[in-house]
Amino acid sequence: MEDLKIANLSRKNKPKKAEDETYLPNGQSAKSGLNKSFADAGISRFLDNILPHSAAKAGRKVVKVNPSGTSQHCAICLNRVPKKLSDHWHNYLYCQASMPRDVNSGILIKKVGLGIASLKNAKSSFQD
Repeated sequence: MEDLKIANLSRKNKPKKAEDETYLPNGQSAKSGLNKSFADAGISRFLDNILPHSAAKAGRKVVKVNPSGTSQHCAICLNRVPKKLSDHWHNYLYCQASMPRDVNSGILIKKVGLGIASLKNAKSSFQD
């Protein structure tokens, strides 16, 4: 599973300043509700304590995978395929991989967690 940093997810939004030095809406009130939901649900307790314990009882283990770089590599051939944050689709002509960026990252995280793949020796992209 992806090694989520819950503290980063529940951080406050940065204030947005307009040109006239007034502050613009930054979505903090909506984020505040989400942060409370994270705290109420005990997500970090579940991920750090309950899930590993349940997995161990079932004879399994939980492997946390660093998600860094998973959106920049192809889950099929492991080549590096640079994308902008605004690119929501992974389309790689070299191996004909075409899927949503998040799906590509999820498949890659699963492969790394199972020990099938590693990003350490991944090649640079063949695509322009």
